[in-house]
Amino acid sequence: MTRSTLVGTLAGLLLAIDGLHLVMSRTALLDLPLSFFLLAAFGAIVMDRETGRRRAAARLEGFYESGTGPGLGFRPWRVVAGVLLGCALGTKWNAVFFVVAFCLLSVFWDVGARRVAGARSPWLGMLRHDAVPAFLSIVPTVVVTYVLTWSGWLATSGGYHRQWGAENPPGSLRFLPDWMAGVVPDSIRSLWHYHVEAFNFHSDLTSSHPYESHPAGWIVLARPVSFYYEEYTKGELGCEVDRCAREVIGLGNPVIWWGAVLALITMVWLLISKRDWRAGAVLTAIAAGWLPWFWYADHNGRTMFSFYAVAFVPFLVMAVAMTLGYILGKPDAPVFRRSAGATVVGAYVLLVVLAAASLYPLWVGDVLPYDDWWDRLLRIRSWV
Repeated sequence: MTRSTLVGTLAGLLLAIDGLHLVMSRTALLDLPLSFFLLAAFGAIVMDRETGRRRAAARLEGFYESGTGPGLGFRPWRVVAGVLLGCALGTKWNAVFFVVAFCLLSVFWDVGARRVAGARSPWLGMLRHDAVPAFLSIVPTVVVTYVLTWSGWLATSGGYHRQWGAENPPGSLRFLPDWMAGVVPDSIRSLWHYHVEAFNFHSDLTSSHPYESHPAGWIVLARPVSFYYEEYTKGELGCEVDRCAREVIGLGNPVIWWGAVLALITMVWLLISKRDWRAGAVLTAIAAGWLPWFWYADHNGRTMFSFYAVAFVPFLVMAVAMTLGYILGKPDAPVFRRSAGATVVGAYVLLVVLAAASLYPLWVGDVLPYDDWWDRLLRIRSWV
């Protein structure tokens, strides 16, 4: 098994036994479908990077003949990424930050491909040959796909705010010039109004909640969300002691998440010291899913919850898996180095599995003796 295959396998295993991902997969909220579309879009832009570099390698002569290199032709994986990002945006609006991040990754990778292929002016080549096609391949595709996610609402007449445009004069539409509002169909004006109302509602959502949390604490599991909690006495629902508890808590696997803190530091080191594009890609995705929430928290005090982090959980486990891959070492490393790395990686994975086994009853709502329930939470007050 190659190291890349091992890293991919570890990432899949870690995601499968993470508590937040498991709980959200059993909960009817939008955040997990959002995570799926974002991960798929990430895969598409990585595939575009690989195909783009192969095309650059096949056209090396053109790079030596000009300072910028030739164009790389139509890039279908960018269109695929645009469709998936449009689906993500149709699921939840914070996907817009991933649209920007993934577009930037795509063009930066093109700069790298042109530099490796021998272009004397890779940035100019990217601007001349790649930037506009990348924009036209991804952004309009995102917009069209996003509008299509509203097709059911647009094609019917009974949706929420669907008749607003017909019931209100053009001049009453906020953030749209009167001359433009006068020529826009009522259905589109209704859709625009719906978006304005939704944006204002979510921007001004500042009511307090016992499980709200600042995004700075998400990675370290400072305040998980309890989705369900009940207590029982002896004889109720299989309770065999005087007091039992039953809970579904959106708590990530602590060994994964606390390990992810060190993994993020490792990714920064790999990006800076080794210019590892994979570390840069993972960090960019995590930043797109995490950092914008700091602005909302610090500027308007918006109510937010730690389960929003499930959107970038796949990228966190990628960071952890990549770190484990580097700890393991290269296949041609000395035997002692390889053995020591394998021991550390094996011990870490074992701890992850044991933590998952301990917390699984709290992820699925099993009835537990109260003391047992409290012990499994490590008696951490902020988790209650």
